[in-house]
Amino acid sequence: MNKKALVAIIAVFAAFGGLLLWGLGITPSEHILANISSFEDCVSAGLDSTGTPPSCATPDGRTFAKLGAPPAPPQEATSTDIATDTAPTIAVDAPQPDDAVVSPLRVSGKARGWYFEATFPVRLLDSKGRTVAVGAAVASGDWTSRTEVPFTARLTFSAPSTETGTLVLERSNSSGLPDQSAEVSIPVRFSTVAGEATSTATTSSGEGAATGSPAETR
Repeated sequence: MNKKALVAIIAVFAAFGGLLLWGLGITPSEHILANISSFEDCVSAGLDSTGTPPSCATPDGRTFAKLGAPPAPPQEATSTDIATDTAPTIAVDAPQPDDAVVSPLRVSGKARGWYFEATFPVRLLDSKGRTVAVGAAVASGDWTSRTEVPFTARLTFSAPSTETGTLVLERSNSSGLPDQSAEVSIPVRFSTVAGEATSTATTSSGEGAATGSPAETR
């Protein structure tokens, strides 16, 4: 038997012995570990490969990744992340619920995802649902921003006939799709009511006439 054949037989028996020891739960010898320099060597020594892309770890703390393995798929954003980043939001600073309002009424706050061409509709209704005033809230920054952008609106109106009403802020919905619609309603009180204004004017006129009578008598 020539020398090369003898070396080959010894190598085969050594590899078989290593696999046998690994199957029995015995860690590969230091000599075998020292010769591991690639993913293929690691797997050939009987060590397990795991993960995506596949990698093989040795007992002495080294890790070998399989070359040419496909990269791990990218993590997709969860619905919660998407909702947190892009969901429409609005916060109204003024007026607050049940505030007494007069004309002109100034509306202010911050919103994200409510604008189209930097505006969204604003309506003021009386307690019977009748329109008192209509206007638009205007963004004071980049309306396409993912962050909340400040807005203001100014509504001028005549004294309504009811003591209370509702301020309605509507999300701009250029698509017309129902699932893209949203609105916020804020109850308000009117400082001046049409009936009260007329009554006050009549009373003032009557008082003036009464005061002037004695002077005419003299």
